[in-house]
Amino acid sequence: MKKGIIILFLNILFCVNLFSQEKVTAINITTSSNNLYVGYSINFLINVLPINATNSNVIISLSDSSIASIIKVSNFEYDLEALNEGIEIVTVTSTDGSGVNSTFQINIDKKPVNSILLTMINSQIEVDQSILLSAAVVPFDATYKDLVWLSSDSNVLSVTNNGIITGKNIGSSLIKVYSKDNHNASDSMLFTVVKSSLYLSKLETSYNNGSDRFYQLYNDLSIPKCVKANLYKALVLAQKALNNYEFEPESSFRYADSLINKAISQTYNFVDVSESQLNFSGNDSLPQKITITSTTSWNVNSNQNWVNLNKKNGAGNDFISILPDINNTNSTRTALLTVFANGIIDTIIITQEPKYILSVSKTQFHFTTDSIVSKSLIIETDSSWTANSDVSWIHLSAQSGFGNDTIIISVDSNLGIERIGVITVISDAKTILKDLYMQTITVTQDDSKTLSMLQSESNIQISPNPVLHSFSINSQANNRVQLFSSNAQKVLDKYVIGNEIISLDGISSGVYFLKVISNFSVVSKILIVE
Repeated sequence: MKKGIIILFLNILFCVNLFSQEKVTAINITTSSNNLYVGYSINFLINVLPINATNSNVIISLSDSSIASIIKVSNFEYDLEALNEGIEIVTVTSTDGSGVNSTFQINIDKKPVNSILLTMINSQIEVDQSILLSAAVVPFDATYKDLVWLSSDSNVLSVTNNGIITGKNIGSSLIKVYSKDNHNASDSMLFTVVKSSLYLSKLETSYNNGSDRFYQLYNDLSIPKCVKANLYKALVLAQKALNNYEFEPESSFRYADSLINKAISQTYNFVDVSESQLNFSGNDSLPQKITITSTTSWNVNSNQNWVNLNKKNGAGNDFISILPDINNTNSTRTALLTVFANGIIDTIIITQEPKYILSVSKTQFHFTTDSIVSKSLIIETDSSWTANSDVSWIHLSAQSGFGNDTIIISVDSNLGIERIGVITVISDAKTILKDLYMQTITVTQDDSKTLSMLQSESNIQISPNPVLHSFSINSQANNRVQLFSSNAQKVLDKYVIGNEIISLDGISSGVYFLKVISNFSVVSKILIVE
């Protein structure tokens, strides 16, 4: 009796559960975008409601499986990968029999090519030479990267669908590359096809049945390579004549020989200059010479009329003298000399600095403590000038003048420490370049060397002076070394024991006061840092 009651209870419970299942009421799809490029993928999430649905399984279907594909990442997370252009509709359907579904649309498009850049550096190619060109597609992940290559003159330069160019004949041709997907995305480059460096080797292999005369000329070291290139052309014509039996063999050899001689006598054009660049100062009065080596007549032209040549044409080996006019401008100027010789061109660059409007004979003077000897300063200029000192103990015999002149510099006796002054000479013919119209002269004077205050200089040696990076101090005592700039700023303070090398790293060039201090004395010197 009890067993029957239990079975009846279980059947009732099963029926209750059967009729109380939670059906799916909605399916939500979340994705970051509805647009996608071919070759890219996008992630989307599926949310089945209610969350306590008895059966939350779903089926995903595509409107066109050739456009996109679905990859399951985890429960309710999927990736859609774009395969081709088009519109893909994704449908998510519940499997619990409720019939609930949800859809979303993805617009798949190609990622276009925006621009193309030819990455070649050298624009020169030889006849019979082949080069694979390289072109960068921007953006690098564009959908379709197919390129179209074109040559403006395929008789000079050919190009394949893969961008391989081959030199055909001497000349120039424009190579253009554009995107097959976007014709507006393109780039181009002008290439020059020049004579092949393989001519001479081809000569040896192609004319293996020629006469001894051909090989004799080919092996003649006195014949330059440029002549042998022309010789090759003649041999090709001669070989063609022999191969085609246009003449009797003997006549063919004579004809080939005449072609060779003609190549040597008429097309042997060679020119070379000894210098590719000449530099002149602003007021050079001496010409410079260049040597021209040539096998034919030549002429020389300048693109600037301030360049003077002693001759503008000639023949064979010769030299020309070049002298520019005085450069009264405020800047460096250049000119280009071009040497022409039967189609062959060589060039020389002429550079000339501006003329110095003002110059002085010296930029440094040194006087002893009680110096009674005056010193001369020579001024060279084409205009009026003024000269002034920044200290009162320096005296000038003249503070103004015109043109070239000499002034006398004298100083007062020095009863104190070593001192320095500056004389400034300025020309009235000012330019935008200060170095051309203003010169400064540094004047230094020894100190009084009072024995009660100073140590004998013979006991301390400083070398070198002037100094570049470091100097050495040689002394038998322990000293304190101090270095002061011209405006009394301390730039170095160091204790040294006996002989030592002192580095001047970080100290700029100029004139400095050096003090060497011992227990009972001081030695002062002028130190010039270059």
